[in-house]
Amino acid sequence: CEAATKTGLSDFGDPSFEGPLLAWVNDLRNPKINDFGRKFLRRLALRDLCRRLKVLAYLTEHPEILEVEIPPIVFITGAARTGSTLLHNLMATHPDCRPLLRRELMEPLPPPRSETFATDPRIATLQASIEPLRGSRLEQMHWVDADEPDENAWGFLDCTGMLGRGVAPLMKTWARWMVENDFRATYRDFRTVVQLLIWKCPPPPHGHLVLKCVMATMKIAGFAEV
Repeated sequence: CEAATKTGLSDFGDPSFEGPLLAWVNDLRNPKINDFGRKFLRRLALRDLCRRLKVLAYLTEHPEILEVEIPPIVFITGAARTGSTLLHNLMATHPDCRPLLRRELMEPLPPPRSETFATDPRIATLQASIEPLRGSRLEQMHWVDADEPDENAWGFLDCTGMLGRGVAPLMKTWARWMVENDFRATYRDFRTVVQLLIWKCPPPPHGHLVLKCVMATMKIAGFAEV
């Protein structure tokens, strides 16, 4: 596996990630996808697998992270294109709130620290990577800067959140897998990501998390259970 070679790691954990990964690989054979698109979409899967390997290895080295208590959560969901991003940003301004930002969901390692949270170099790196999209239709429809709150899906570790699921109309086998399958394994992985991110950068005392995932609307019971 290229991800294992690239990271020098081999423990992928629970094999539940293989379902969405195989669906994604199947869709890469779609003749409507050109070579550039196929390479880009393949890199997304590789990135997710590498991140999964690294996070699981880090948790093995620091098992105390799994003991981090999950604080109260304000969870935003609902129908797409109804203003949930605006609501998410508004809720995130509360002084007792700890949102999860796009740059830390995408690059959770090394774990963020409160004292350097606002100056983390990953902010500039990610922002530079998305700036070329300014002026595009994406900016008009749904723009999230590197240091703004974003969908839980960006932090999923099992190939279910790639591009925040924005490519579902193109990847039809993968999108169907999302509809037909249970997501508790995804949420269990995401729970560890949350613990990792708040380990050294928690909410204020007596504070709360504000999370958002419009894609979880139909699977909210599983999310709440996990």
